[in-house]
Amino acid sequence: MFKQKDLITLAIVMVSAAILSIIISSLVFGGKSSDIQVENVPLISSNFPKSQDLIFQNLNIDPTVLIHINNNNNGSPFTSGQ
Repeated sequence: MFKQKDLITLAIVMVSAAILSIIISSLVFGGKSSDIQVENVPLISSNFPKSQDLIFQNLNIDPTVLIHINNNNNGSPFTSGQ
């Protein structure tokens, strides 16, 4: 077990390490906030042009795969009442 003098020494080391780390980190990472310049980015619009039907057909955009399990395929599996 720790003795009383060992606990005091450990506490002094912890406090001095915390103070030293704060000082060193402020010297390394600190800087004037007025020196920072940020580039202005133009706004992005959500209006995309419609794709050409010759290149992108209706089924080409659909990422789901139709799996044939039985003769009766469910064309709308996520609708209720079936």
